Amino acid sequence: MITNKKNKKIVITVLLTIVLGSAFVFSLLGKNKTSAKEKELLDVLIWGEKTDLFDHIFQKFEAKYPSIKIQVSFVSENYYEDFMREQISSEKKIADVIFMKPKYDTFLSLETRGRLTDLTGEIYLDNYQSENLKIYEVNKCQYAIPFISNKLVACYNLSVLEKLNYEIPKNAQDLEKIFREALRREITPIIFGGEDEKGFYEMYIQWLMLVLRNFNQTSFFANDLQNGKVRADDPVLLEYMELIYNLSQKGYFSNKNLLINTAEAMDAFESDKAVVIMSDIWSLYQQLGDDFEKKYMPGSLIVEEGEVNEINSLSFILGIDSKSDAKENANLFLEFLSTDVNEDDIEIPEGMHLLNTEADENSSYKKEYDYEVYMDKCAWWIKEPFKDMTARLLSDQKIEDVIASTEELFESLTIPTYIYVP
Repeated sequence: MITNKKNKKIVITVLLTIVLGSAFVFSLLGKNKTSAKEKELLDVLIWGEKTDLFDHIFQKFEAKYPSIKIQVSFVSENYYEDFMREQISSEKKIADVIFMKPKYDTFLSLETRGRLTDLTGEIYLDNYQSENLKIYEVNKCQYAIPFISNKLVACYNLSVLEKLNYEIPKNAQDLEKIFREALRREITPIIFGGEDEKGFYEMYIQWLMLVLRNFNQTSFFANDLQNGKVRADDPVLLEYMELIYNLSQKGYFSNKNLLINTAEAMDAFESDKAVVIMSDIWSLYQQLGDDFEKKYMPGSLIVEEGEVNEINSLSFILGIDSKSDAKENANLFLEFLSTDVNEDDIEIPEGMHLLNTEADENSSYKKEYDYEVYMDKCAWWIKEPFKDMTARLLSDQKIEDVIASTEELFESLTIPTYIYVP
């Protein structure tokens, strides 16, 4: 009987060991499953569909912070404005971190409706040039960070140039010959795209920027604009008017080939019906993919006074959603982008550059962002006078009449004084 009791004790002990061991194993498995599930998600929204370009930096961030998992979504370029308008009017979170398109009116709408977190005082702001930060500062509060620069270009269709027996023009005379030959062959010289008239006329501001830069007048013009002193007979605006008027008179510009849907404009360009399309590196890369810089070549568009300097815009600005419930992790991510990321970590097309200090120090690329400041500010401040002025020039009105009508619009212009002008 004693032997049986001993045997029973042994059996019970073994069973308890198995049960407890199994429970321990299952508890470990449960913990592993729970910890995997409990990884903190950080929602990141990117404008544009080429989100895979950022995969490496996202993986690098997750390796540094293994408890955080980045969840990426995107909004296409053509739907961006509509999407943002819908999000601004709703009470829902857009994303924890937003890689925003640097549309100043959209940014201002987000800020005005309290949809962006104030980043003032964050230590990572020291990694960015103060003059760039101030573009997205409102009432001395920082609501976004310029992250990647983006070159504005004229993109040439190489197969069309080959048909015309020309190379990318090196001066105004070459460009004029190309345009003339294109018209003779019933090919559109220059094509723009805009989803609506507002988008189309904002694209025209690129021409004003070219003229401003040519005459080294960007700062003077912006200061005059800020102080309400701009007149329609300003030498810079007169030069712009003459440029647009002359190009339209020669047939290079007309409403027929300019007021066109963005998708249609790109389709015409890709199907060899246009010589050049005006856009920026990031948008072209998204639209043309692997063919970009193979079948097409970015370059500067010559204006009447000769070659223009390269003009840099912005492609992405960073912001944290005010409705985010993961602001601590979002700040970690912005700090990581500011300090741990350099141009070797991100596969962006040539002509685009990171703006953090480390990238600046390792690059000989000269950065000037006047274009971004003035294009968006001009679009915001003088949209109606500019739209009216351009439309009248394209309808063959005399410059003298355009000056008179534009002056009336300038006189009624109200400029928001809190917007930064360098």
